[in-house]
Amino acid sequence: MIPAHIPDAPPLKYADSFDVPVLFRSGPAKKPRRQWRTAQHSAWTGSDGFPAADGWYAPTTTWREIIKAATEVGRDVTPHLHNQPRYAHGELVARVSPLYAYLGAHPVTPRHPVDGAKGRRLTWNPVYAHGTERSAKVAAGYRLGMTMTDWACRSLLGLGQTEHLELGGPIPALISAFKDPQKKLPDLWGHHDTEGLYWLIEAKGGDVGLRKLREGWEQLSAGSKILARTPTARSWSERR
Repeated sequence: MIPAHIPDAPPLKYADSFDVPVLFRSGPAKKPRRQWRTAQHSAWTGSDGFPAADGWYAPTTTWREIIKAATEVGRDVTPHLHNQPRYAHGELVARVSPLYAYLGAHPVTPRHPVDGAKGRRLTWNPVYAHGTERSAKVAAGYRLGMTMTDWACRSLLGLGQTEHLELGGPIPALISAFKDPQKKLPDLWGHHDTEGLYWLIEAKGGDVGLRKLREGWEQLSAGSKILARTPTARSWSERR
């Protein structure tokens, strides 16, 4: 139960804005722990590719953009809404309801302020902390991980529509390999028009440490090897 001394709070609204700490690294490394609070962040510039250097960034976004990513990650929702609108509505509710139920925003005074930052960040709310069982937290972590992955790839890096890799991947000739349930492959793929590359994307939610990052790296490597079987395909294998 949520302790009685914790005040009630309204849900997030579309126009609410906040800063999202983003760490870019060239490979798996130890969990940064409190660095997202203490490290010096740079302002985010650009929207169609990777930053010039690894490090911490503090892009600002809105709750609307987060919800949009939750509804669109992994497939184009338009045909679903057109052909089966009632089923589509229920599925969209299932995607966004964990975010509304378990997320909130809190004020932050960063040690190294970034120009234009809002001074608010997303956080798990008291419902998640005090009123949620372990299995529900795992499910919420999965949904948040997929959502924020889509948001980062599309809103920050300029990737096109993301698709679930298990549906067959970008190359028709390789569908059977990408749909093989015995292979540990990444979650998503997309095409980056500016770079002219296919990207393979693995999302990890929850308490993501070095072990999980190494697992994700192996999944990306396995997917890249399959994609490389087609000479005309180029994959995002050097900048995972």
